[in-house]
Amino acid sequence: MKSKKRLLPALMVFVVAFCCVLLAGCTRNPADIEILSGEIVCEVNDKDIQPDWSSVRAKITFEDGTQETVNGEDLVFSRVDVSTVGQKTVQVGYKEGSFRKDIVVYVVESTTIKATVNAYNGTYDGASHLAVDVQGALSGDTIMYKLEGSSTWVQTCPQLKDAGETTVMVKITREHCPDFETTVKATVAKKSLTIKGKTYTKTYGEEIPTTFTYDIEGFVGSDDASVLTKLPTATAKMEDGDYVKYEDGTKKLKVGRYTVSFDGAEAKNYSIGYQNGTLIIKKATYNMDDVRWSDSLIEYEAGVQQEINLINLPDGVTATYTDNSNKATDVGTYTA
Repeated sequence: MKSKKRLLPALMVFVVAFCCVLLAGCTRNPADIEILSGEIVCEVNDKDIQPDWSSVRAKITFEDGTQETVNGEDLVFSRVDVSTVGQKTVQVGYKEGSFRKDIVVYVVESTTIKATVNAYNGTYDGASHLAVDVQGALSGDTIMYKLEGSSTWVQTCPQLKDAGETTVMVKITREHCPDFETTVKATVAKKSLTIKGKTYTKTYGEEIPTTFTYDIEGFVGSDDASVLTKLPTATAKMEDGDYVKYEDGTKKLKVGRYTVSFDGAEAKNYSIGYQNGTLIIKKATYNMDDVRWSDSLIEYEAGVQQEINLINLPDGVTATYTDNSNKATDVGTYTA
C-alpha cells in the first residue's frame, strides 16, 4: 500500500512534463513579420492616441517555414511617441512567441489634406489672374495643376485673361498622406462696352450721309477699336413718306429728327450695347433777292397763251404756280 502512494507523485510529474512537450511542439515561433498594409501613419496629439492598429495587415513567416496573413488584432505593438511629428520606430510581435521586429510609424500633422480651392470668378479687365487660389496646403506640400484636355500636371498655376470658362484640376501631394484632388471652373465674364451713335445736323436739301460714325466707351487696359472682330453697321430709320419728291424725280429728306441705330459689332472680351445716334434736318434759309420773272412785260396776242417763269431761284428752291398763273392769255396782271 505504501509503494502505491510513492508512485502517484512520480506519475503526475511525468504527465505534466509530457504535456509541456506536446505544447511546445504545437507552438509556432515567428521568424519574420512583414507589414502588408503600407505605411502606418497617425496624427500628432497630446493625448497619447495611438495608431489604429486594427487596420494593419501582416504576413507572419514561422520558423517551420509556414506563413500566415493576420490582422492587427493578432499583433502586439509597442507604444508610439505621438507627441511630436516625425518618423518613429516601434516593435511589432505576434501574439504567440517572443519574436519582435522594428517597424516605422510616421507621426504627421494630419493624415488627410484639408485644403480649399477657390476658382477665379471675375470680369475681363485686360489683366492676367491666377485661375485658382489654394488654401490649407502645408509647407512641404506639392501643388500641381492641369487644364481640361491636357495630360500634363504642372506646378505653375494657370493664368487667365480672356473672357470664358476654364476647367482646372488641382492635386496636392503630401508625404505619408493620400493625395488631394479636385476640379473647379474658373470664369472671366465679358466686360460691358457701349457703342454710342453721334448726332448729325444737315440743312434741308443737303446730301444725306451714307456712313454714320460712333464713339466707343468701356475699353480697359490698352484695348481700343482694333479688338472688335466685327464692326457695327448703322441704319438710319427713314420711311418713304419722309421725303419731298420733285417732278424731276429727285427727292429730299423732310425737316425733322431721324433715328440712326447700330448693331452687329462683336468682340472676344466684350459684351456690346448700343445707343442710337440722331440725324437732324433743319430748315434751309434762302436769299430770294434776285428772283424775278423771265419776262415782266408781255405784249398781248389775241388768243395766244404765253408762259413766263421765275428765274434766279436759289438751289433747292422750286416755284409752284397756282391756277396756271404763269400762263397768260388775256390782258392783266398775274402773280406767282
